[in-house]
Amino acid sequence: MPLYGDDYWHMTSFATGENMKSFDMVIPSVLGYYNTWGGRAVSMVLIQSVLLMPRIVFAVLNGAVYVVMANIIFAYAKEKRYVISILYLFIWFFMPAFAEVVTWTTGCITYLWMNTVVLGFGLIYYRDYAGYSDKDESPGSVSQTILRFVLMVLLGFCAGLSTETGACTLVFALFLYVCRAVRGHHKIRADRIAGIVSALVGFAVLMLAPGNRVRATVSATASENASFVSIYSFRIARESFYALMYLLIPAAICVGVYLWRSEIEVRMNMLLFGVLALVSVFVLTFSAGFADRVFQFPILMLAVALNIGIPAFSGRSEKVLSVVTRMLMLMVIVEITAGSLYARQAGTYFDRHMRLYADSTLNTSGLIPGNGLTGQDE
Repeated sequence: MPLYGDDYWHMTSFATGENMKSFDMVIPSVLGYYNTWGGRAVSMVLIQSVLLMPRIVFAVLNGAVYVVMANIIFAYAKEKRYVISILYLFIWFFMPAFAEVVTWTTGCITYLWMNTVVLGFGLIYYRDYAGYSDKDESPGSVSQTILRFVLMVLLGFCAGLSTETGACTLVFALFLYVCRAVRGHHKIRADRIAGIVSALVGFAVLMLAPGNRVRATVSATASENASFVSIYSFRIARESFYALMYLLIPAAICVGVYLWRSEIEVRMNMLLFGVLALVSVFVLTFSAGFADRVFQFPILMLAVALNIGIPAFSGRSEKVLSVVTRMLMLMVIVEITAGSLYARQAGTYFDRHMRLYADSTLNTSGLIPGNGLTGQDE
């Protein structure tokens, strides 16, 4: 993935307008960004830092984050089963605007990296919520306790200061966590409380950034001059339309697995993440701007639901599943190869889109020149 779009903008300082040349310019630049354009300070620190490094550093880090993200989703399941290949396939086939949130530097750090932080932080609380965290965990030494508190505070702050979609959904999930604990008369551990408070602080820093008002004003001025009712009716219709476009098939798969499972606990936990996916979609109603890439988080929520619901396979069923997943992985390899060849010929980058309609604008015939006999084009 070459440098693209906002990458060039982020290679200049928001504080002075000059080209970024050293790491000591990052913090002043991000402070300027926070005051003039948006609250996503953590992701901007990472973006401007990574853009100062050789491209290979970003490529390795980004691949590692993608693998970590899939393994965190896998860790949400109480029953450990061989389904991580299914998760990789689910995420691959249904990820909207793939390049924008997986390979593009600005987009993937803002969404993939920060959503991975939210998933990792949320996993700690979900394991308590679902009742399968280590109940016999010893307090440890004083140094271990302090380290645990520091890690929870840092992780919570970064998760709260991630993206508006992920952070709003996280706050709602933490609210459910507290309600369940209070209703069940469960004591919330001190480090969990510290993490919740830190996440709320990060969320406040994100949402109250002076730059958000500037950006919202620009977006609203450019696109909306109607009444309050008209504006929000349009936004709800907008979110509903794109949710159907991007989420209908993956949601239908999750519903099928939900109906397949009869255990109440499994169904309730799958339903929880289905609700969180919906929340993360309609949070966008409060935003004047809109981009397809914000649908990455709902897809990840559905992936968690699918992971929780997939039953254990054995015997013949396991063998059939193994063959099917390998065939689908081969299909992915072919798709990547064809996409890379097309991107190279077109002078662009590899991308894929998941939409529920036909797109005939791309002509991929002749990806490999020649007729196989003479080496000349047909």
